[in-house]
Amino acid sequence: MQSYYGSTETGSSNLAAYMVASVAFLFAVVFVVSSGMGFKWLFLSCIALMALCVAAVFPSFRLFVLLSLTACIPVAIQYNLFNHGSKTSTLTHFGGAEGSLVINLVDFPIIMLFFIWIADLASGRVALPKWTRIDTYIVLFLLFSAFSMFNTDEYALLFFEELRYLKYLLLLWMLRCYMVDEQFVRYCLYVVVLIAGMQFLLACLQYFLFFTLPFPVGGVSGSQFDMVNNAVIQRVSGTVGHCNTFAAYLLFPIVLCLVFFLFESSRLIRFLASGFFVACCIALVLTFSRNAWLMTAMAISILLVVGIIQKKISSGMLLGLFGLGMVALACLIVSGVFEIILIRIFEDSGKAYDSRWDLAMVAVSMISEHPVIGIGLNSFEESMSYYDDSGVTNIIQQPVHNTLLLIAAETGLISFALFMLICKSVAGSIIKLIKRGDDFGFIVGVSTGVALLLLLISNQFDVTLRKEPIIGMCVLFIAIVMAMGTRTEKEFSNEK
Repeated sequence: MQSYYGSTETGSSNLAAYMVASVAFLFAVVFVVSSGMGFKWLFLSCIALMALCVAAVFPSFRLFVLLSLTACIPVAIQYNLFNHGSKTSTLTHFGGAEGSLVINLVDFPIIMLFFIWIADLASGRVALPKWTRIDTYIVLFLLFSAFSMFNTDEYALLFFEELRYLKYLLLLWMLRCYMVDEQFVRYCLYVVVLIAGMQFLLACLQYFLFFTLPFPVGGVSGSQFDMVNNAVIQRVSGTVGHCNTFAAYLLFPIVLCLVFFLFESSRLIRFLASGFFVACCIALVLTFSRNAWLMTAMAISILLVVGIIQKKISSGMLLGLFGLGMVALACLIVSGVFEIILIRIFEDSGKAYDSRWDLAMVAVSMISEHPVIGIGLNSFEESMSYYDDSGVTNIIQQPVHNTLLLIAAETGLISFALFMLICKSVAGSIIKLIKRGDDFGFIVGVSTGVALLLLLISNQFDVTLRKEPIIGMCVLFIAIVMAMGTRTEKEFSNEK
């Protein structure tokens, strides 16, 4: 066909034009409808549309879903189906899942990965991972936790907490099928670091410009403000939720960046890791979590010792670390944050420690009365008044700030023993991966081992292991270790 502008191909050109018009119309409808439903829906719609655009040009759809999953774990956007996601609602149950169906942002990539996994299993592309002791201990832990239903009336809380555990057990199995690919693992770890950089920017906006998210994440929508000796301390929360949960999450990228800086051979990666390490440390400082500060100091000490033993640390690297520390300290002094840090450390009245001790005594009372199957999974807050002799329920109605005591109190000493066996088995897998001999396995093993160890230690004074983003990060790193550990010696030798 001839026109004023020359010949045209009517068939393919018209089809392309119709497709572009249809996509544009779809985008317009989504934006108009979602904007009328509130900012949360508009934000989620933008994320979904951008994800679709990236997925359309991404070379590997499986890798895209894995990276999306990794990116969504620390973004604790939640939607309660029973109250239709009211923008004014925040989730109030502190120690576990709500007693109703709550959809998290991370659930969407989990669902996508599930359908891909089923298709790959059916086609033989992947095989079910080998059953291990960790799987046995996890199943027994879930089973004995369910037995606590005989001592509780909070059946909805127990059911949805068990459902949440089953979701992450399924995720653990799915990730173990795909994380055998070292390229997938590397990209996922890079995304962990990049998202932590985004969290740093958001933390700075929250602290210095008083930025508040237009919707709640993890039950909160902005900074927290604590009064310490007539001084107001602002504590940032990022997109994770409570400031202590945000601090616990930051332990993962901090350890990972430091391990990359100390043990990675690529100079570019080491340079980038050093910058992200400083950024994550600054974000951690702005949480004003003394527990997390102590854990970070322990992480640096442990990794320096490991580096010296492995002869990976030179005098120049130590000088570089000292320089990074001075840069971070200078930023804190100039911004005025260092003065608040001193107040937080030296002028606290100690009321937080007193209430933690009282909560621990409540947990001990629960264990003494129900040592075998506990008082009921996910019901500490609802039951604590019956075991409270100090009146702490009127001050802070939250679970005991010690995850091990919480497990023993809610589900009994048998579940506690099984949890410790899970930790022991995971530690064994990490040590096996570290000893295998390849550099990347060493990096993954050391970063996972140190992060999980410090998280477990910090949870002797907190309960962040029951939070959705922290569970997700633990499952991601444990799945990577287990998947890389299943590679045969022959495969490893061929790669070397």
